[in-house]
Amino acid sequence: MRYCQQLCFFALLLGAILVLPGAAEGQTTTVQGEVTDAATGETLIGVTVQLAGATQGTITDENGFFKISTDQTSGSIRFSYVGYVPQNVTYNGDATLTVRLESSAQQLQELVVVGYGVQRKSQVTGAISSIKNEEFKDQPVSNLASSIQGRVSGLNVISPSGTPGAGLLITVRGSNNPLYVVDGVPMISESNSALSTSFDTDRNVVGNGQNLSSISDINPNDIESIEVLKDASAAAIYGARAANGVILITTKRGKEGKTDINFNYYTGVQQTARNIDFLSSEQFVELVEEARRNDLAAYNADNTVFGEDFDPSVLTDPLENFNLDGTNTVWLDEVLRNAPISNYELSLQGGNDRTRFFISSGFFDQQGVIIESFYKRFIYRMNLDHEVNKRLKIGTSIATSYSRNRRSFNDNTYTGTITNALGASPLMPVYDENGDYAAFEDYQVSWLSDNPVKSAKEIKAFTNTYRLIGSAFAEYELASELKLRTSFSVDYTQLADKQFLSPITADAEAVGGEALEANFNGLTWLNENTLTWHKAVGESDFTILGGITAQRSASERSAAVGQGFPGSGLENISSAANIVSASSTGTSFALLSYLGRVNYALKNRYLITASVRADGSSRFSKNNRYGYFPSVSLAWRLDEEGFFSDEVFSALKLRVSYGLTGDQEIGDFQNTIFYGPSRYDGQAGIILRNIADPNLTWQSNKMLNVGIDYEIAKGKFNGSIDFLNRIKPIY
Repeated sequence: MRYCQQLCFFALLLGAILVLPGAAEGQTTTVQGEVTDAATGETLIGVTVQLAGATQGTITDENGFFKISTDQTSGSIRFSYVGYVPQNVTYNGDATLTVRLESSAQQLQELVVVGYGVQRKSQVTGAISSIKNEEFKDQPVSNLASSIQGRVSGLNVISPSGTPGAGLLITVRGSNNPLYVVDGVPMISESNSALSTSFDTDRNVVGNGQNLSSISDINPNDIESIEVLKDASAAAIYGARAANGVILITTKRGKEGKTDINFNYYTGVQQTARNIDFLSSEQFVELVEEARRNDLAAYNADNTVFGEDFDPSVLTDPLENFNLDGTNTVWLDEVLRNAPISNYELSLQGGNDRTRFFISSGFFDQQGVIIESFYKRFIYRMNLDHEVNKRLKIGTSIATSYSRNRRSFNDNTYTGTITNALGASPLMPVYDENGDYAAFEDYQVSWLSDNPVKSAKEIKAFTNTYRLIGSAFAEYELASELKLRTSFSVDYTQLADKQFLSPITADAEAVGGEALEANFNGLTWLNENTLTWHKAVGESDFTILGGITAQRSASERSAAVGQGFPGSGLENISSAANIVSASSTGTSFALLSYLGRVNYALKNRYLITASVRADGSSRFSKNNRYGYFPSVSLAWRLDEEGFFSDEVFSALKLRVSYGLTGDQEIGDFQNTIFYGPSRYDGQAGIILRNIADPNLTWQSNKMLNVGIDYEIAKGKFNGSIDFLNRIKPIY
């Protein structure tokens, strides 16, 4: 029926046009003009030109020119383009327009993401540093920490390992392991791997070695902006997890306009920065023989110099395998290589006035400069936003990743591949005449732990990680000044370690080979509900935020070690003759939090921010379950005062803040007496594992911060100067 009505309508309309051509022509209005970049003046090609309330539209040509006709004598035209702020322009009759679109990047520079909201940079009262995508995009790095290295004052990025996929250590004003919040989902950059890469000669674990990091699962080029909350005023809204600073990560969202398809690819070769010159075989023999002659002379002068049981024949007898037979092995050349690195990314970004999307996928492939090591990562992300109506907005973010890391044994260890290569003899070949690995014991290098090439190839350590981070939100405008936002997010990680030490390695020869298999499964869910009220009255501007959040994290770990393998490529732990150890544990914790914040601005020059958060954690006893973390900050915009002169400074703001942040990272169930499984003389039993302290309570850190924000030459130069006083933790 509706189709018939439409057909009749168009038939009547066509008849009217044929009968009254003069009248139809008289009602046509033509609007034309040029669209340019407001900052550069360059014409913009492909700008969408849409008549308001109609499907009729066009796009600008190669000269930025458009022309559109309508039967409406007046109205509005909407101009939209990817990367620019949409603009509505009115017309009245035939008109020629010059439309200047402002870059959305410029508008973004004026906005700063803060905890549970966004503020104009000029109204921020805390110590916050912001980095935009343009400052770190397209860098050949695998970890977002590398993207911000050296770009934020007070932020220090340390690389404890140069191996592919290794985690970086980040400190914010001297505090390690800040809280990361990715699109509202909080996470600690912990390493969930059970596999260590640093041992001493007795196979005892020493140091951290090549740690992994959970934030390695985020593609740096998917990030729109990074904000570092450095003082208590900015970070206290995250309460119990903010003691070490907070880093807010906002990924890219869709933009209104035509779909922008972007393919990014880079490739390169990595190599060691500086080679070490080693002695040749001839020089090495000469040096050792000179040392023996010197020792013999010392012994002849005093036969007690090396102890009573010393046998002087070791200084005169020929050394085994110490002849110059043409072997001249440069061991670093054997274990190092020129390693390729490649990255492939494809993204789509676009949408209309109701629905916007950002979709990206990528593959990162990094070979290590040490033979056999590598890191591969697949990433997929989809961010969707939809405006259901004028009051209701909904959206979702889904990010998945898979990484595979072959790890090498090098860091902070006496038995590492590089350590062995530095100490190996140039007289020793990689392989003997039978094609087997040469035995280091035969070449006067008893300080080695193994043939360097053998340890690199025959110790196999893999870590596979699957990650899903997803969230969904709904934002409803209860009134023109009041908004309710609710969100639910999950963070799921599945990690598998697999390590095999071949029976031919010195590390596992005595036990016939050794294997480790370990698994980690972790799930965190978070529900956040916030209510925001904004009101401007005269020269006063108020923003009040209140909310309640609930979070629960649960994880399970299991690991088993087996020894004694038959060979023939059987490396799974199921092939082991003996299972020498096995463990399986599970843990969980929960947080229930209440938060509030008030922002007040008078004449846009006197600014006050006050916030408080109450965190209730299951890690503490009922009597000490809640911790309270208040903060207050003041700012004065001198550039808004009548006496201010902009001859030097185009903007100048003074800030002072004071507040408390907390730390709940004490481990789970420390407030409870609990027992664990044990074995004795072949019998199963239980053993006391934890003696609870009933007075266990929160750690709170006080911080006073005084700062100055300035801009010179209309923002061409800008910066901040801060003084902070971090007071010792209080309990």
